[in-house]
Amino acid sequence: IEQQPAASATSGAPLAPAPVVVLRDAFGNRSRVAGVAVRVALTDSSTNALSGPRSVLTDTAGVAAFGGLAVMGPAGTASLRFSADNLTDATSTNITVAEAPATRVVFTDVPPSVAATAPFTVRAEARNAQGLRTTGFTGNVTIALA
Repeated sequence: IEQQPAASATSGAPLAPAPVVVLRDAFGNRSRVAGVAVRVALTDSSTNALSGPRSVLTDTAGVAAFGGLAVMGPAGTASLRFSADNLTDATSTNITVAEAPATRVVFTDVPPSVAATAPFTVRAEARNAQGLRTTGFTGNVTIALA
């Protein structure tokens, strides 16, 4: 891995800097071979997923740049594994993933009907653009009855 991905990132946002992989021979010398498909995957995909290019062809310098690659999911730690046919895999350093900010409020528990003067309870969650509940939301929510 010529350029490691960012040490920290927000879920769903492209990694900056983006990871860059360079082909090397058995002696560590740069191998300038174009057209080799380099794939990327999470080392543990049980909680997070990738967005963006999952396979990039090397250029004439043997370089595969993964611009636009993002880790999506809850806050935590992730790392990337890069692979290509008949070559040794490479694993990135850890990426600390922060949750994406809240973008909407979702009502999760709403009674199907209520008598006109009866009290009732609703539950609401702040969620991000990925639909995940956010834990850092501290804003106000106003409910208006129409």
